[in-house]
Amino acid sequence: MESSPSYFEKIRAEFPEFKRPDLNLKTYNPSSLAEFHPLNNPNCPFGVLAGSEGHSLPQDVVTWNEVGSAMVSAASSLLKVIDYFPTSRPPVIGLIASKDPLVYYTMLLSIIRLGAIPLLISPRNSVVGIAHLIRASGCKHVYVEFCPDRTPSESPNMSVSEKLSREQMDEVLKELSDFNPITLLEIPSAFALFPRLADGISYKFNHNLSDELKAVPKFEHTEFDPVLFFHSSGTTGLPKLVPINRITFRGSLISPDYGEFAWTGELVSAMALPPYHALGVHVSFVLSLSRGVVGAFFRPELDQYGRCTVRTPNPVTIMQGMRLLGCTIVVLSPLTISEYAHEASSLMFLQGVKRLCFGGAPLSIEVGNLLYQKGVKMSSIFGLEAGVVSVCLPDPCYGPNWEYFGLSSQMKAQLVEQEDGLYELVIIASDHHRCSLGFEQEFGPQVYHTSDLLEKHPRLPLYRHMGRLDDQITLVNSEKTNPIPLETIIAADPAVEGALLFGRGKPQVGVIIEPQQDHVIDTQDPLAVERYIDLIWPSIEAANKVASAHSRLTRNLLLITDPRIKPLPKTSKSAVARKPTLQLLAAEIDAIYERNPIEDHSASYVPLTDPSGQISEASIHSIIAKILKSVMGRDIKEEEDIFLQGCDSVHVASIRSKLISLIKKGTQKSITVPTNLVYHHPTISQLSKWLTTVLSESNLQNATDHLAPIKLMIDRYSPKPVLFTLNNSITV
Repeated sequence: MESSPSYFEKIRAEFPEFKRPDLNLKTYNPSSLAEFHPLNNPNCPFGVLAGSEGHSLPQDVVTWNEVGSAMVSAASSLLKVIDYFPTSRPPVIGLIASKDPLVYYTMLLSIIRLGAIPLLISPRNSVVGIAHLIRASGCKHVYVEFCPDRTPSESPNMSVSEKLSREQMDEVLKELSDFNPITLLEIPSAFALFPRLADGISYKFNHNLSDELKAVPKFEHTEFDPVLFFHSSGTTGLPKLVPINRITFRGSLISPDYGEFAWTGELVSAMALPPYHALGVHVSFVLSLSRGVVGAFFRPELDQYGRCTVRTPNPVTIMQGMRLLGCTIVVLSPLTISEYAHEASSLMFLQGVKRLCFGGAPLSIEVGNLLYQKGVKMSSIFGLEAGVVSVCLPDPCYGPNWEYFGLSSQMKAQLVEQEDGLYELVIIASDHHRCSLGFEQEFGPQVYHTSDLLEKHPRLPLYRHMGRLDDQITLVNSEKTNPIPLETIIAADPAVEGALLFGRGKPQVGVIIEPQQDHVIDTQDPLAVERYIDLIWPSIEAANKVASAHSRLTRNLLLITDPRIKPLPKTSKSAVARKPTLQLLAAEIDAIYERNPIEDHSASYVPLTDPSGQISEASIHSIIAKILKSVMGRDIKEEEDIFLQGCDSVHVASIRSKLISLIKKGTQKSITVPTNLVYHHPTISQLSKWLTTVLSESNLQNATDHLAPIKLMIDRYSPKPVLFTLNNSITV
């Protein structure tokens, strides 16, 4: 039985033909490119919005004309707070946001159209890292996800995520006390940029857009000014500023010209990728400018206080949105792909897309082979600060060689042989592909040593990424950790002889610790191990304070060694030798991650039943609240989604491990804790209800619908659906 056409399939044939911009090296201008599509492709879609599944919010389309109107609004507001003179140097405008990619990319367009320089800052950076990026770029204005003009007392309904953002920026401003004053600006909401979405009405075409865009001034750029700033994840302890100049930006724009895949008009999973990451920017922003790729976004909604919000992206909400719209190109982190590989309904959806792409980290061989055997068409995307290195994309895909990629003919590459059959990738600049340059460097000969190690395919002209010369750890969710600063802090503990982080291709980092001679313990004694971890825990906490969110260390991923049995290999300077140590303890490291499930031995015994053997709901509720507070380090609102209160994938893993240990120690029942449990039950009450239900051996399907509070809120605040006509032919 054939499935019915998706929402996107029903509407895509009605859109006009996409007009590609002229990207001639000598004449193209990023500022002019930003307004090209609102003027030349006004009725083409920029994005398609996923409504709430089962609610009254319908799917919708945002055209380039509507985006152009939003650009005028955003640029005009920004001009009121920055000094503009025709001879002024382009200002750097920071963006520390992540909640709504639709808003984020619209703001990028607005800033670039103005001739200013956007600085994309990951909010997951440490306070010191964010301050460093602001100082190094000369940034004076930063968009944030809270209202800087209101104090917390003036905003009683401030969300937890807003409070966390404010606390973070308060610390950043303290770090910048010796720097010129920074002006914080509240990033506009989707309802502010696209007001008709709040009213639930159709978009009215703006026939005056051309004149409105002409009225917005432009800062003049030199040939060497950046178009935008990315940053590295911190290979030297602090994130490194990465300026993307005009030639480098053009290289990304034309990268599909050197592949075989036709990107134009495809619907890509923009809601699934952080908008400040290079991969997300490339497939959801850059390719929309050069090839007319359409982004799939969550439709903005009203929260319980009547404010604009969007759903938190997690494996559950992302799949709901992709399936609802009918994404044709799915780009995900390996971690999210792993979540879907063993879910029948998700796997069925992935079997039907034109391409499943992953990048930024390795996908496990087991998961990749399973997907290939099930008929999923996969491609690896490999990119650097120099731009996209891999073919973007091959067509057809590489089938059983899914983990490999071809080097794009767009660039000149050399492979410098290293040990163990690996090669360092070296890129030589050309007119079609150039690395990022500083502000005043001339465009002379350039050779870029990437420090990235590739392995050749045994038969085909393909390659796979095998790590870095600088020992950076890339996690399965594409986040990167520089181990050196954290290892240095831990190794300074008097009870520690040596420390070494591990975790490449895994969900989170762990650390190998060799005790100092006077503190050697029997590692087979769990109590002795716990006492030793308690002893050094202040040093672990000190390391976590300077670590990015994805680099935090948890107790269950501390691997304590016994030097009497397996002394760690050392260098001539008495430092722990990284590669030999990882090889020596490979089995122990794998055992930590493969232990199914990972059990948190720090969780203490708590009875889950009263003396009569009956389930104590009040006790379970209290225990769950304590677990979440201990993991997240703060009081958690019982009925509010924990992902809106700062929960991330590291927290999820820790919460699950504590639940596993709690069940094992507090009951004799054999209960499986699903890997996606926290995503499906993201509040204290829902987790408590789940645990109470499974302990009572009731049918889980009778558990309270975890979407009920959201449904109630949307029904209360949302307008009724309105029918409108799209392009005079389709009623939505």
